Amino acid sequence: GQLHFSEKDVDSIKTETNIETVFVQPNHPQTKIFKYTNALYRDLIVKMDGQVGEVIDQLQDDNLLENTIVFYYGDHGGVLPNSKGYLKETGLHVPLVVYIPEKFKNLSPFSAGTSTNTFVSFIDF
Repeated sequence: GQLHFSEKDVDSIKTETNIETVFVQPNHPQTKIFKYTNALYRDLIVKMDGQVGEVIDQLQDDNLLENTIVFYYGDHGGVLPNSKGYLKETGLHVPLVVYIPEKFKNLSPFSAGTSTNTFVSFIDF
């Protein structure tokens, strides 16, 4: 069988993330192709984080960061078993980071550096 990549891709397209040590959800097969898929996915997350960092740096350079509320979020991941499309914990979690400038802190019930276990819906913002 094949997931997103063929065995040829796994052997020829290298990842920055080590496929031998990458985290693979316990409910997924611990196979080379699943490890490769997770490693490549994490490489793409790192790349995206860098690109968001560049936007933040540009906002700061342009003196706009302190007037800008930044929302950085993802979706439910790829189409692996029990990810998006599954009503299970592994399919419901989405990453969300919010930057709120000091002058808008009164708009948020949360303090910097905190997290919440409350349900967040994208309709909230």
